[in-house]
Amino acid sequence: VLWSKQHQLKVLLDLHSQPGFQSGEQTTGRVNNENYTWIVENWRRGIPRTLDILRQVAKRYTDNRSSYYDTVVGFEVTNEPSLAISVVELQSYYYAAYSVIRQYMPADKVKVVLPVFPLARVDSFA
Repeated sequence: VLWSKQHQLKVLLDLHSQPGFQSGEQTTGRVNNENYTWIVENWRRGIPRTLDILRQVAKRYTDNRSSYYDTVVGFEVTNEPSLAISVVELQSYYYAAYSVIRQYMPADKVKVVLPVFPLARVDSFA
């Protein structure tokens, strides 16, 4: 983020993996670990820690008192969530994540990206 600020670039932060992981796929860095089997309950248990991480990062980089306030322009709250996570649960997590981030990231300043993987699930979101 510092390098981007120095070169007048904008940054979209991406929480590419999260505590408990959002799937058992390679995007979480766990696919080749034969001692680990991902289950959706792992993701559920990780949500409080994930929300705390989002809060800390949002405060650090986007609070209007931060020197990076004009550099960070967006935040993706997870990457390619598993289809095993129901739309209802995913939507609930997204509302919670959005609320946490909005404490520090005003809507006119920073965009929050809520991925729905795959695209066919988009119609399921309210």
